[in-house]
Amino acid sequence: MGGVCSCRRDRGSQVDAGSILDRVISQASDEDQCLLYRLANYKKSGELIDAYNQGGQSEVEKLIREQFGVLMYANGKGQVINRAEYLRWKFRDLEQVVLPIEASLSRLDPLAQWNDHRACWQMQYRGSLGETLLHVLIICDSRLHTRVARILLKCFPRLAIDVVEGEEYLGASALHLAIAYNNNELVQDLVEAGAIISQRAIGTFFLPRDQQRMNPAKNTDYEGLAYLGEYPLAWAACCANESVYNLLLDSGADPDEQDSFGNMILHMVVVCDKLDMFGYALRHPKLPARNGIVNAAGLTPLTLACQLGRAEVFREMLELSAREFWRYSNITCSAYPLNALDTLLPDGRTNWNSALFIILNGTKEEHLDMLDGGIIQRLLEEKWKTFARLQFLKRLIILVFHLTSLSLAVYLRPSNVDTALMKWPEEVTEVARTIAECITVIGVLSYILVQLGGEIINIGLLSFLKQLSHEPAKLIFLISNLLILACIPCRLAGNRHAEDAILVVAVPGSWFLLMFFAGAIRLTGPFVTMVYSMITGDMLTFGIIYMVVLFGFCQSFYFLYKGFPGVKSSLYNSYHSTWMALFQVTLGDYNYTDLSYTTYPNLSKMVFAIFMVLVPILLLNMLIAMMGNTYAHVIEQSEKEWVKQWAKIVVSLERAVSQKDAQNYLQEYSIKLGPGDDPNNPASEQRGVLVIKSKSKTKAKQRKGAVANWKRVGKVTINELRKRGMTGEELRRIMWGRASFSTPVRASPNLAEPGVSAVTAGFGDALTAALDVMAFAHDLDISTATGSIPTNIDVKQSKAKIANDGETKLTTNNQDKGSIKGKSVPEIVNKQENDKTEHDKKFNEPVDIQEKNLKNANMRGTEAPQCGG
Repeated sequence: MGGVCSCRRDRGSQVDAGSILDRVISQASDEDQCLLYRLANYKKSGELIDAYNQGGQSEVEKLIREQFGVLMYANGKGQVINRAEYLRWKFRDLEQVVLPIEASLSRLDPLAQWNDHRACWQMQYRGSLGETLLHVLIICDSRLHTRVARILLKCFPRLAIDVVEGEEYLGASALHLAIAYNNNELVQDLVEAGAIISQRAIGTFFLPRDQQRMNPAKNTDYEGLAYLGEYPLAWAACCANESVYNLLLDSGADPDEQDSFGNMILHMVVVCDKLDMFGYALRHPKLPARNGIVNAAGLTPLTLACQLGRAEVFREMLELSAREFWRYSNITCSAYPLNALDTLLPDGRTNWNSALFIILNGTKEEHLDMLDGGIIQRLLEEKWKTFARLQFLKRLIILVFHLTSLSLAVYLRPSNVDTALMKWPEEVTEVARTIAECITVIGVLSYILVQLGGEIINIGLLSFLKQLSHEPAKLIFLISNLLILACIPCRLAGNRHAEDAILVVAVPGSWFLLMFFAGAIRLTGPFVTMVYSMITGDMLTFGIIYMVVLFGFCQSFYFLYKGFPGVKSSLYNSYHSTWMALFQVTLGDYNYTDLSYTTYPNLSKMVFAIFMVLVPILLLNMLIAMMGNTYAHVIEQSEKEWVKQWAKIVVSLERAVSQKDAQNYLQEYSIKLGPGDDPNNPASEQRGVLVIKSKSKTKAKQRKGAVANWKRVGKVTINELRKRGMTGEELRRIMWGRASFSTPVRASPNLAEPGVSAVTAGFGDALTAALDVMAFAHDLDISTATGSIPTNIDVKQSKAKIANDGETKLTTNNQDKGSIKGKSVPEIVNKQENDKTEHDKKFNEPVDIQEKNLKNANMRGTEAPQCGG
């Protein structure tokens, strides 16, 4: 299981939950030779399958009704299973069992959170994973196994409530598995049989990858191949199965129901990156999902999309949440809600889980794409014009004045170390120095007490420290100011040397705050980002390797230079100074002739050559190459990087504003959209930012394109109906009729497949909707054409006909027409399975290729091929 669970799901990849589950669950051990695996096993064999191949559906149904009742509780009616029943199954292979105490159990053990529940299949007859016969048949995922599963469910409907009881797949019901394998027919049977719609799959395999270990991560990233949201409705949404989604909603499923991590339907489609399904669930005509629900991490679907870097879903969510006020041609005026987007809440408080904060702290390229144009940039521009620009200029002027006074105070210091600095100033330079020092100290105190103190009061100490960790320039400037204040005790104590040492560090750190302001300028912003990236990335990596090499060679050179005559006057006289000597050698400052005077000159030269190859030639050039890659990457993303730096400055300036002023500023750059989404706070309101932009298509063009598509679909449909001599009402009955026992496939089945008409092959839900309207408007009675097609060929009817006539005539596809004589039903089923792959290939052809084939066939005067192959 671990090998599969460790695989990372790439963004945008289509994950087949059924195939993943098949690969993992099929590793169940059948060494115990339990009765279940003799009936059916994961090798797609067993006594039930043999019985179906020999006697068909009636033989299997007879076998199930007569002999399977003893394998279930109360002869198939089910009963409540308790902890003791589960313990007997779990320790079935042990002779002596020590019952575990709940306090000692793992949090993932079913016994740790055991609740008595109803079941149908007896525990003693279950498989090694706690699965029932119905679960095995669904996982085997073939037409034959699906037919047997439906027969079993028909005979014992209470099997629909059974779940897998093992720790790995705990809670997975037959409904979950049928959804995972896209078996829509079986899903409908299970729902009609009374399957639990709100059943949760909470086994370890269905958790995010970082939650499957004993010590789970505190903040999960929700990445996991089989994490689909626990509920069957969430599984249907994550598998993008709209039909099952509608069926479960009609059966009472709740799209706002939250799983163990607080995620509901909209959260899960964001995790699985299902863009189309998000809009479908949000704007469902019967029961739309709510968009403002937060999960256990305090994230809404919008902020979760930012957290995971789902740029396309993020843009789609913004557009779906917009409220359009007016439209002129392709120019629209819309308002976008800010409650989950902006860093300010309507009352002026800081929203630390906002989308803007998450985007600015993100490290993926998708986070940069979210900042590029659109609503985020519009929001930042409004903030900049409202208050950030004035705050920026004011702070820049104050900083320049502070740096000027600090520079004068340092420049006018007396060069003589013994000169007293505490005496009353007499000369002009001493007076200027004293005034500059007083202004510097006042500026430092005002910055720490007034500015930073105000930020701490506004956002809290923890939030202030959290913000400071993402702003290196501001952090260095704060440390420099504290060092300047530390010079005051040294001045009072008369310790001139300590004061000078502190100032040497404090002065360059104070100037470093200018990097903060340089990030807001388009010209220098990308280079500021480049410096940060190189220091935290390239230099850090190089420093770790460089220290390892330096540790080793430092000891060697210290030992080799012990016999050097002038070792006392060189840097090799102590272990610590040898470090600095090797650092100078790295930069090319060395004396090669000194190696000849050491005790081991040849050995010294050899060690020196190895050091030169490893460090100056290899490591130093590697650092240059890494910095070159960083430079090329930042320059390529220069515009987006500048927007990110500018956004960070705007948000940083916003933190220094009081909550009351922040609320006033928010009301200036936003408009009121109505009451908020928080049910616990009825007085809350929803604010939005107004955006006027142009769209690629006007509504007139969209309507024109829709009408053109409608005409094209209608024309093709009417032509096909004429060829087959059918009416629209007949086609509707065929398409809505119940199919026979068969596993549904993504491609439209062929005529040889039971339960599907040739007319419906290749047409999807769009054709169904089109025919619904056209048949209602005017009945399409086209009786002039000749010929018709068979509709639903049931397996049972075919078998009876074989017994009476000795042969069966089945209409096949265009490539294999004729009759099939003397063949049994299993042989026909096997032939249909072999044809399934060819059907899928033809179904996946692009629409334009299908239309081209259709036109060519009409020009030749032959029967047009079906759209589905």
